[in-house]
Amino acid sequence: MMTQSTSYPSLLTTLQKMSLLFAIFACLSLTRFASAQYRAGLQGTVTDPTGAVVPAASVTILDKETNQSQTVKTDGGGTYTFNRLAPASYAVSAEAKGFAKKTVDNVTISGETMQNLNVALEAEGAALAATRRNASQEAQIQESFFEFDRLLQLGKPTGQADFAFHRSIAEATNNPFYVEVLDALGGRTIPCDVTSPYATEEILSVSYQAGLQREHLAILNAISAGDATGARDAMRAHLSASQERYRERLRDRRTRYQSIVEAS
Repeated sequence: MMTQSTSYPSLLTTLQKMSLLFAIFACLSLTRFASAQYRAGLQGTVTDPTGAVVPAASVTILDKETNQSQTVKTDGGGTYTFNRLAPASYAVSAEAKGFAKKTVDNVTISGETMQNLNVALEAEGAALAATRRNASQEAQIQESFFEFDRLLQLGKPTGQADFAFHRSIAEATNNPFYVEVLDALGGRTIPCDVTSPYATEEILSVSYQAGLQREHLAILNAISAGDATGARDAMRAHLSASQERYRERLRDRRTRYQSIVEAS
């Protein structure tokens, strides 16, 4: 009986040691497995409707299986990076002040590579104006629109009316941020203004400004109809087209100048 009673502690100690060793090996194995899993990543650039980068935008990645998320800020170049991502399906969203939140769903991360995902934010001011404007603000947007048209027909500078149109939309958001940003930029945002240092004879052409006015009309109609999506899309198209038209005019101007230089 004495021999049997003294064998139990020895047996228990052996089992405890074995359990401890098993736990250690299991943890080491899991650590290696996890480190092999978390070598993938995601990076990209956040831009606005014109293609300009958006610094300090918040980018969030959500693991759709575990519901765990991470959030980072874009740097001065509008870029973001997520490291050590497990293979899974994710939802990636980006947002910044003055823009609508953009979500890209079902982003698949696999393997051990750094993948790229660029996100283009959409202008939100016109969409907010479509849902928040009051009768007086809507009337002001329309008055600015028709003042632009009146000046265009008379062959007079339309820059101030153009700026007033965009500023009246900013006011209709009932968010002072939009007005503050536009006021800070001032008339420099309107290349068809004769007082702008970026104006050219080509930019001031009737056909150029008529194109702007057609885009203004699409924005005005969407806001008046309370169509937030339509207003956002119309404003985005207007900003993108305006920037491209301006770049094209500047390229043409440089080309003509180069031809003169070469011919002289």
